Amino acid sequence: MKQFLLIAILAPLAGIGQSLSGVESVEFDPVNHQYFASRGGTSIVAIAPNGSLSYFGSGLNADYGMEVMGNTIFCVTGSTVKGYDLTSETQVMSVTIPGASFLNGLTNDGNNTLWVTDFGNGRIIEIDVTNMSAPTTNVIVSNTGCTPNGVVYDGTNNRLIYVCWGGSAAIKQVDLSNNMTSNILANTGVGNIDGIDQDGLGNYYIAHWSPAGITKYTNDFAISSDITVPGISSPADICYAIPTDTLAIPGNNQVIFVGF
Repeated sequence: MKQFLLIAILAPLAGIGQSLSGVESVEFDPVNHQYFASRGGTSIVAIAPNGSLSYFGSGLNADYGMEVMGNTIFCVTGSTVKGYDLTSETQVMSVTIPGASFLNGLTNDGNNTLWVTDFGNGRIIEIDVTNMSAPTTNVIVSNTGCTPNGVVYDGTNNRLIYVCWGGSAAIKQVDLSNNMTSNILANTGVGNIDGIDQDGLGNYYIAHWSPAGITKYTNDFAISSDITVPGISSPADICYAIPTDTLAIPGNNQVIFVGF
Protein backbone atom coordinates (compact mmCIF):
# COMPACT_ATOMS: atom_id res chain seq x y z
CA MET A 1 0.00 0.00 0.00
CA LYS A 2 1.13 3.54 -0.67
CA GLN A 3 0.95 6.29 1.93
CA PHE A 4 -0.76 9.33 0.42
CA LEU A 5 -2.21 11.64 3.05
CA LEU A 6 -1.45 13.26 6.38
CA ILE A 7 -3.97 15.47 8.17
CA ALA A 8 -3.62 16.75 11.74
CA ILE A 9 -6.90 17.61 13.44
CA LEU A 10 -6.40 20.44 15.94
CA ALA A 11 -9.51 22.58 15.44
CA PRO A 12 -11.54 23.77 18.45
CA LEU A 13 -15.11 22.64 19.00
CA ALA A 14 -17.38 25.21 17.43
CA GLY A 15 -18.81 27.66 19.95
CA ILE A 16 -17.23 26.10 23.05
CA GLY A 17 -13.55 26.77 22.51
CA GLN A 18 -12.22 23.31 23.27
CA SER A 19 -9.69 21.27 21.34
CA LEU A 20 -8.58 17.65 21.46
CA SER A 21 -6.61 18.28 24.64
CA GLY A 22 -5.66 15.09 26.43
CA VAL A 23 -6.76 12.84 23.58
CA GLU A 24 -5.85 9.24 24.38
CA SER A 25 -7.76 6.87 22.11
CA VAL A 26 -9.41 7.05 18.70
CA GLU A 27 -11.93 4.66 17.15
CA PHE A 28 -13.64 4.51 13.74
CA ASP A 29 -17.44 4.42 13.64
CA PRO A 30 -18.41 2.53 10.45
CA VAL A 31 -22.11 3.10 11.15
CA ASN A 32 -21.90 6.90 10.88
CA HIS A 33 -18.55 7.15 9.03
CA GLN A 34 -16.85 9.23 11.69
CA TYR A 35 -14.18 8.86 14.36
CA PHE A 36 -14.43 9.10 18.13
CA ALA A 37 -11.70 10.48 20.35
CA SER A 38 -11.54 9.98 24.12
CA ARG A 39 -10.32 12.93 26.16
CA GLY A 40 -9.09 11.63 29.48
CA GLY A 41 -12.52 11.08 30.98
CA THR A 42 -13.87 14.55 30.22
CA SER A 43 -15.82 13.83 27.02
CA ILE A 44 -16.03 11.89 23.77
CA VAL A 45 -15.44 13.95 20.65
CA ALA A 46 -16.88 12.94 17.27
CA ILE A 47 -14.73 13.80 14.25
CA ALA A 48 -16.75 14.12 11.03
CA PRO A 49 -15.32 13.25 7.58
CA ASN A 50 -14.82 16.97 6.89
CA GLY A 51 -12.83 17.35 10.11
CA SER A 52 -15.49 19.19 12.11
CA LEU A 53 -15.73 18.32 15.79
CA SER A 54 -18.71 17.81 18.09
CA TYR A 55 -19.52 16.10 21.36
CA PHE A 56 -20.91 12.56 21.25
CA GLY A 57 -23.90 12.37 23.59
CA SER A 58 -24.50 14.45 26.68
CA GLY A 59 -22.20 13.89 29.64
CA LEU A 60 -20.71 10.71 28.19
CA ASN A 61 -17.03 10.07 28.73
CA ALA A 62 -14.14 7.72 28.06
CA ASP A 63 -10.71 7.56 29.66
CA TYR A 64 -8.75 5.15 27.49
CA GLY A 65 -9.64 2.35 25.08
CA MET A 66 -12.75 2.46 22.88
CA GLU A 67 -14.25 -0.17 20.56
CA VAL A 68 -17.24 -0.10 18.22
CA MET A 69 -19.10 -3.41 18.07
CA GLY A 70 -22.40 -3.49 16.25
CA ASN A 71 -24.34 -0.33 17.05
CA THR A 72 -22.53 0.28 20.33
CA ILE A 73 -19.31 2.03 21.26
CA PHE A 74 -17.72 0.53 24.36
CA CYS A 75 -15.42 2.74 26.41
CA VAL A 76 -13.02 2.32 29.32
CA THR A 77 -14.03 4.74 32.07
CA GLY A 78 -12.11 4.38 35.33
CA SER A 79 -12.68 0.87 36.67
CA THR A 80 -15.72 0.30 34.44
CA VAL A 81 -16.44 -0.43 30.80
CA LYS A 82 -19.52 1.34 29.47
CA GLY A 83 -21.49 0.96 26.25
CA TYR A 84 -23.18 3.82 24.41
CA ASP A 85 -25.72 3.40 21.61
CA LEU A 86 -24.47 4.97 18.37
CA THR A 87 -27.95 6.08 17.30
CA SER A 88 -29.47 7.42 20.52
CA GLU A 89 -26.12 8.47 22.04
CA THR A 90 -27.22 7.14 25.43
CA GLN A 91 -25.68 4.63 27.83
CA VAL A 92 -26.89 1.05 27.32
CA MET A 93 -24.31 -0.99 29.27
CA SER A 94 -22.01 -0.65 32.27
CA VAL A 95 -19.88 -3.19 34.10
CA THR A 96 -17.37 -2.63 36.89
CA ILE A 97 -14.24 -4.78 36.80
CA PRO A 98 -13.55 -6.20 40.29
CA GLY A 99 -10.11 -5.23 41.61
CA ALA A 100 -9.30 -3.07 38.59
CA SER A 101 -6.22 -0.88 38.95
CA PHE A 102 -5.78 0.88 35.60
CA LEU A 103 -7.96 -0.36 32.74
CA ASN A 104 -6.42 0.62 29.42
CA GLY A 105 -6.66 -1.21 26.07
CA LEU A 106 -9.90 -2.66 24.70
CA THR A 107 -10.73 -5.00 21.82
CA ASN A 108 -13.68 -7.14 20.65
CA ASP A 109 -14.55 -10.17 18.55
CA GLY A 110 -17.33 -8.48 16.56
CA ASN A 111 -19.92 -10.63 18.27
CA ASN A 112 -20.52 -10.52 22.04
CA THR A 113 -17.10 -10.49 23.67
CA LEU A 114 -14.74 -7.71 24.77
CA TRP A 115 -11.30 -7.92 26.32
CA VAL A 116 -9.68 -5.18 28.40
CA THR A 117 -6.12 -4.90 29.72
CA ASP A 118 -5.44 -3.92 33.32
CA PHE A 119 -2.24 -1.88 33.03
CA GLY A 120 -1.78 -1.62 36.80
CA ASN A 121 -2.32 -5.27 37.71
CA GLY A 122 -0.90 -7.00 34.63
CA ARG A 123 -4.16 -8.76 33.79
CA ILE A 124 -6.54 -9.28 30.88
CA ILE A 125 -10.27 -9.47 31.55
CA GLU A 126 -12.92 -10.95 29.25
CA ILE A 127 -16.37 -9.32 29.18
CA ASP A 128 -19.43 -11.11 27.83
CA VAL A 129 -22.03 -8.58 26.67
CA THR A 130 -24.53 -11.06 25.23
CA ASN A 131 -26.98 -9.64 27.76
CA MET A 132 -26.23 -5.92 27.81
CA SER A 133 -28.33 -5.54 30.95
CA ALA A 134 -26.22 -8.08 32.83
CA PRO A 135 -22.69 -8.34 31.35
CA THR A 136 -20.29 -10.79 33.00
CA THR A 137 -16.52 -10.61 33.52
CA ASN A 138 -13.77 -13.19 33.82
CA VAL A 139 -10.02 -12.75 34.35
CA ILE A 140 -8.48 -14.89 31.62
CA VAL A 141 -4.86 -13.80 32.22
CA SER A 142 -3.78 -13.03 35.79
CA ASN A 143 -0.13 -12.35 34.88
CA THR A 144 0.63 -10.87 31.47
CA GLY A 145 4.38 -10.94 32.07
CA CYS A 146 4.68 -7.23 31.39
CA THR A 147 2.73 -4.01 31.79
CA PRO A 148 -0.01 -4.52 29.16
CA ASN A 149 -1.31 -1.60 27.13
CA GLY A 150 -3.02 -1.90 23.73
CA VAL A 151 -4.66 -5.15 22.65
CA VAL A 152 -6.19 -6.47 19.41
CA TYR A 153 -8.25 -9.57 18.62
CA ASP A 154 -6.93 -11.90 15.91
CA GLY A 155 -9.85 -14.15 15.01
CA THR A 156 -7.97 -16.02 12.28
CA ASN A 157 -5.56 -17.42 14.86
CA ASN A 158 -7.98 -17.39 17.84
CA ARG A 159 -5.74 -15.17 19.91
CA LEU A 160 -5.27 -11.76 21.47
CA ILE A 161 -2.16 -9.75 20.70
CA TYR A 162 -1.10 -7.21 23.28
CA VAL A 163 1.76 -4.73 23.52
CA CYS A 164 3.83 -3.80 26.53
CA TRP A 165 4.92 -0.60 28.24
CA GLY A 166 8.53 -0.14 29.33
CA GLY A 167 11.97 -0.29 27.75
CA SER A 168 12.79 -2.84 25.04
CA ALA A 169 9.09 -3.60 24.99
CA ALA A 170 7.61 -6.92 23.94
CA ILE A 171 4.67 -7.94 21.79
CA LYS A 172 2.85 -10.89 23.34
CA GLN A 173 -0.14 -13.12 22.62
CA VAL A 174 -2.89 -15.02 24.41
CA ASP A 175 -4.03 -18.35 22.95
CA LEU A 176 -7.79 -18.16 23.52
CA SER A 177 -8.15 -21.93 23.43
CA ASN A 178 -6.32 -22.21 26.77
CA ASN A 179 -5.59 -18.57 27.78
CA MET A 180 -1.84 -19.22 27.83
CA THR A 181 0.50 -16.32 27.04
CA SER A 182 3.73 -16.31 25.03
CA ASN A 183 6.07 -13.90 23.29
CA ILE A 184 5.66 -12.94 19.66
CA LEU A 185 8.63 -10.58 19.90
CA ALA A 186 10.46 -10.56 23.23
CA ASN A 187 12.25 -7.31 22.34
CA THR A 188 10.95 -5.00 19.64
CA GLY A 189 13.85 -2.58 20.04
CA VAL A 190 11.49 0.26 20.96
CA GLY A 191 10.11 1.36 24.31
CA ASN A 192 6.71 2.16 25.75
CA ILE A 193 4.39 0.64 23.16
CA ASP A 194 0.94 2.17 23.62
CA GLY A 195 -1.38 0.98 20.83
CA ILE A 196 -1.80 -1.77 18.26
CA ASP A 197 -4.21 -2.42 15.39
CA GLN A 198 -4.49 -4.46 12.20
CA ASP A 199 -5.29 -3.49 8.61
CA GLY A 200 -7.42 -5.37 6.09
CA LEU A 201 -4.43 -7.31 4.74
CA GLY A 202 -3.41 -8.65 8.13
CA ASN A 203 -0.51 -6.27 8.76
CA TYR A 204 -0.08 -4.89 12.27
CA TYR A 205 0.76 -1.35 13.37
CA ILE A 206 2.15 -0.40 16.77
CA ALA A 207 2.47 3.07 18.32
CA HIS A 208 5.50 3.63 20.55
CA TRP A 209 6.87 6.54 22.54
CA SER A 210 10.60 5.72 22.57
CA PRO A 211 11.28 6.82 19.93
CA ALA A 212 7.93 8.39 19.04
CA GLY A 213 6.67 6.61 15.96
CA ILE A 214 4.64 3.94 14.18
CA THR A 215 6.06 0.57 13.16
CA LYS A 216 4.32 -1.72 10.68
CA TYR A 217 4.71 -5.51 10.85
CA THR A 218 3.72 -8.20 8.40
CA ASN A 219 1.08 -10.61 9.72
CA ASP A 220 3.73 -13.06 10.96
CA PHE A 221 5.78 -10.24 12.57
CA ALA A 222 8.78 -11.34 10.51
CA ILE A 223 9.28 -8.05 8.65
CA SER A 224 8.94 -4.54 10.04
CA SER A 225 9.10 -1.05 8.60
CA ASP A 226 8.75 2.45 10.01
CA ILE A 227 5.86 4.67 8.89
CA THR A 228 6.91 8.30 8.44
CA VAL A 229 4.52 10.56 10.32
CA PRO A 230 5.59 14.22 10.53
CA GLY A 231 4.58 15.90 13.79
CA ILE A 232 3.96 12.68 15.70
CA SER A 233 4.32 12.93 19.48
CA SER A 234 3.28 10.56 22.29
CA PRO A 235 1.25 8.30 19.95
CA ALA A 236 -1.38 6.48 21.97
CA ASP A 237 -4.29 4.10 21.24
CA ILE A 238 -4.29 4.00 17.43
CA CYS A 239 -7.07 2.81 15.13
CA TYR A 240 -6.86 1.43 11.60
CA ALA A 241 -10.11 2.11 9.72
CA ILE A 242 -10.27 -0.72 7.19
CA PRO A 243 -13.15 0.74 5.10
CA THR A 244 -11.05 3.82 4.29
CA ASP A 245 -7.53 2.36 4.69
CA THR A 246 -6.67 5.09 7.17
CA LEU A 247 -4.58 4.94 10.32
CA ALA A 248 -5.70 7.40 13.02
CA ILE A 249 -3.06 8.36 15.58
CA PRO A 250 -4.03 10.23 18.77
CA GLY A 251 -1.50 11.98 20.95
CA ASN A 252 -0.23 15.38 22.10
CA ASN A 253 -3.63 17.08 21.76
CA GLN A 254 -4.17 16.06 18.14
CA VAL A 255 -5.28 13.21 15.91
CA ILE A 256 -3.17 12.55 12.82
CA PHE A 257 -4.71 10.61 9.94
CA VAL A 258 -2.45 8.61 7.62
CA GLY A 259 -4.11 7.32 4.46
CA PHE A 260 -2.85 4.35 2.44
